[in-house]
Amino acid sequence: MSGTKRAWWYHALYLSLPRATPLALVLLSSCMKATEKKEDLGPAYSEQQINDAIIKAASKGAHLRPVSSSTFLSFANTRRIENSETMINLGQRLVKVKDMDSTGSHITLEITEKQRRNDGTFSPDIVSEDYFDIPASTASAGTAVMGTLKPLALDFTATYHHLRESDGTRDAPPAVRGRSNCAGLNPCTIPVHYVQFDIVAWSKDQSTYQKFSRDFAFTEALPYLPFGSNLTRLTGSPILDCISTFVPIDGRTVYVRDCMDLDDFQK
Repeated sequence: MSGTKRAWWYHALYLSLPRATPLALVLLSSCMKATEKKEDLGPAYSEQQINDAIIKAASKGAHLRPVSSSTFLSFANTRRIENSETMINLGQRLVKVKDMDSTGSHITLEITEKQRRNDGTFSPDIVSEDYFDIPASTASAGTAVMGTLKPLALDFTATYHHLRESDGTRDAPPAVRGRSNCAGLNPCTIPVHYVQFDIVAWSKDQSTYQKFSRDFAFTEALPYLPFGSNLTRLTGSPILDCISTFVPIDGRTVYVRDCMDLDDFQK
């Protein structure tokens, strides 16, 4: 699908588990021993109910506001391990406006990504380009279409639980708070809508499972810069995307949380 057509369709925003590789991939491919069927998981929600909550939140934030040649969004990919204040840097993503036509309706983006390797070093910057077009007749990103919430194509099925939604505010990132005008925010906070739920990945015989908690924060306050072949990349609408679970390490179970979080921006 061309960039022009793609720009008006909003995909699944990393709802499937590959977003958190290697955390989810390692767990699901090697240790579906995780938890015996003892815990009360609460009522199950359908994929459609989860999709509906995400569609509603994503659509509200996906308004195409005017952007400038200085507009950018920066995200940090981090890991936090239980009882540790240390954040492990897993990588970085920078999405910035590279070029605009004279009318401001055709926008070229430059996407720079850095990823942590298994040996602790980082890959060279991965630089790519994408674009989107703003139709003259609309001021929004149009219809939101979600993919299914299927996990990786391994030998298990998934159920969804504890769907929660709430409104709140988040402090602007430190880099933004350090500027005199807080990048145009007044007050220097970001209004957000949270969507949270659990994904439970079951073994084939339904005797064991691995539970993952998903957390998203969406905002209407920042630029919307859609990109990626299925628009499955973080943009100005979802500014927080986390996955957390319990991981067996050295004979004990440790809570691990991976997040892609906004750490800088310019409108």
